[in-house]
Amino acid sequence: MTTLLKLDTKKNNGVLFDNKNKVIKKFYLKNKNFNREFDGYKWYLSKLNKKILLEKKFNSFLLPVFKGKNFNFWQKLIFETQIVEKVIEHYKYYWPKKKYVPYHGDLTIENIIFLKKKEPVFIDWEHFRKKEEWGLDISY
Repeated sequence: MTTLLKLDTKKNNGVLFDNKNKVIKKFYLKNKNFNREFDGYKWYLSKLNKKILLEKKFNSFLLPVFKGKNFNFWQKLIFETQIVEKVIEHYKYYWPKKKYVPYHGDLTIENIIFLKKKEPVFIDWEHFRKKEEWGLDISY
């Protein structure tokens, strides 16, 4: 069974959960930001040793499922030092130690899933750019 998790008519994209294959399918009704998001996920998931599968015919790609919790910016829990430190450590570990690095472009608390032991995974890469100054994302 496939479940529609999100449909954004302003951004012309959506997210499906394929229960049979245990994958997330991100799709675009129009091509805007499709390549950018695919490239962002491709870079990031390679760092996590996870795979992404492109289905260009349908302007979509398949992502692994990350079981965890995410927060909204107004929730008090996001101000816990442990959570903020985990996000910073994750960034420092996976981003290259160079002046210019890949850039998420919208690294807010809503775009982070916290796995067991509050390990973060960054999602929603539609504003990805290949080169920005190191640390710009994490300071955002």
